[in-house]
Amino acid sequence: WNAMGKTKQRHAETLARAIEKMKLMSDLGKEISAFEKTASFLDENRPLRYGVGFDGSRLSEKCFQVCCNMADQDRGDRIYVLHVETNKDVPAALEAERRQKQVQLLADKAGVKITWYKATQQEDESICTSLMRLVEKVQVDFVILGCYGLTAEGDQVEMNNFLKEKGTLSQTSDESLRSADTSVVLVKTTAFKLAESRRFVLATDNSSAAKSAFALILRMVRDGDIVHVIYASATVKQASWLGMYEEELGKLPGVQGKVEVLQVPNGLSVLDTITKFSKEVEADFLVTGIADYKTGKPLGSVSMGIARDTRCTTILIKDPHEVTEHRISKSNLEKYLANAA
Repeated sequence: WNAMGKTKQRHAETLARAIEKMKLMSDLGKEISAFEKTASFLDENRPLRYGVGFDGSRLSEKCFQVCCNMADQDRGDRIYVLHVETNKDVPAALEAERRQKQVQLLADKAGVKITWYKATQQEDESICTSLMRLVEKVQVDFVILGCYGLTAEGDQVEMNNFLKEKGTLSQTSDESLRSADTSVVLVKTTAFKLAESRRFVLATDNSSAAKSAFALILRMVRDGDIVHVIYASATVKQASWLGMYEEELGKLPGVQGKVEVLQVPNGLSVLDTITKFSKEVEADFLVTGIADYKTGKPLGSVSMGIARDTRCTTILIKDPHEVTEHRISKSNLEKYLANAA
């Protein structure tokens, strides 16, 4: 009887903890709901925060130029330059102090303000992990990465291609898509130099992440830009929900907007149709949404294919509700809200 009494007591304590945890999660859900607009770029009144990975390579300079093009500093957008200081022997050209001076010269030339952040690579982590740790610390809305960069591996500095092998992404690009609590901009070596008038292509399936991607475009576009909203399907010829996109684009008189359903031809996939269209219209930015990026499931084949196969800069928007839920926990909620304010 004594043993049974102790067992009942343990069960009661376990149940009490479970109930308390459920209440805690319920309260946290209310906190997230109340502050998710503050934490996402969907709030039109909140400036956007851009983080750009910079290692001194020509491609990282191109990433910085793309970042300056995307950011609107009149609105108060912030640019954070993120650099990882390695713990291995590397050439003097990769020293953090020189990189900071290098990017400051670029910022002065572009007439933008920047904030410099650096992280030191720990012995037990890769450069990629160090960069993602820095991204989480700064809590940017977007991290902008190049298709390749200079990395120190062993005693040798080598160039890592965006496509390490056919059909795969580099480690930094892949990890940022799968784990970082922020949307990702991938700048390709093959991307066109941005002109005054830019061309956006949004590939949508009307998901929450795709709608968030469209909301981003509405915040980014300026007079003279061209926006194509496309829905690729092998069976659907018309989609009534596309009317919402047409209506919103119609509110921007200085922007040319076109919304259409793309029929997927026999022998081609949805991905093939999207990439073919973006190439034909010479898109500067191909934008799409990503959902369920931290569920452990493989990312969608279309999203990964867009990141991997297109020649233009790609903007992959993670569902801001998911990003917010992952960022906020009971232990860091107060700190997070202070940063957001």
